Amino acid sequence: MGSLPDDEVPGEWLPAPGRRVVVGASDEVAGYHVRRPRGRPDWMFTLTVGGCGRFVAAGAEVVAAPGDLVAVPPFVPHDYAVREGRARWEFLWAHAVVRSEWDPLLDDSGIQRTSVPGSQFPAVLEAFTEALTHRRTDRPVADRLAMNCLERALLLVADARQVPEGVTPVVARVLEHVETHLADDLSVRTLARRAQMSVSRFAHVFTAQVGTPPHRYVERRRLDLAARLLEETTRPVSDVAGTVGFTDPLYFSRRFRGAHGCSPTAFRERAGHGRSPR
Repeated sequence: MGSLPDDEVPGEWLPAPGRRVVVGASDEVAGYHVRRPRGRPDWMFTLTVGGCGRFVAAGAEVVAAPGDLVAVPPFVPHDYAVREGRARWEFLWAHAVVRSEWDPLLDDSGIQRTSVPGSQFPAVLEAFTEALTHRRTDRPVADRLAMNCLERALLLVADARQVPEGVTPVVARVLEHVETHLADDLSVRTLARRAQMSVSRFAHVFTAQVGTPPHRYVERRRLDLAARLLEETTRPVSDVAGTVGFTDPLYFSRRFRGAHGCSPTAFRERAGHGRSPR
């Protein structure tokens, strides 16, 4: 499918009257691009299983790599596409009118990306796949069953990103921001500004609550994601480095070797040359 403005999105993508959710699977190639200048009246979720996509909202880009769950709130203008330079993007998607009970699982302040931990990804993928299976039937309960599966996927993701006991809400929000913005500027100064603290105060509070200084925590999360991308994709090492927030591939390789005991290339070879997460 090629580039589509908002008003040309196929009608079958919209929930039928009386339904709350529509679910689908897409495997798109370079050039695929959907523009939604007015957003949509429902939530949109994508779970990337192969290739790479990207969302843009309010001038900021959110990259959707394998294992990433992206949530777009209602009425947020956005567009999404196969990421430039990539051949394809394979993902499961859902549009849903959610119940108020889901509010604790969602953040309506803007587009959110969550890197689903590898140990949790199969269960999240299974929940999405079951939702798709239910919505392809005409049974009276199909819509409710699909919604239950989608809720299960969001619960699994929320459970996987639970913050440690004793972490205050301010630091918890910083941790959540780190998880969903690993490619962005996550300097201690930037995180301190998000927490509305001085740099020294923030560093002290974060270290006391999380058990490691903020800059080391950020690097660990970046290298954890890099390891998963090396295992599950065939993307070049330099591209993996940029996706997780390292602008210098050589520095990335040094830090990766220090954390994992081998170079990124050797790690990928040992893992089997980039297996699919499915």
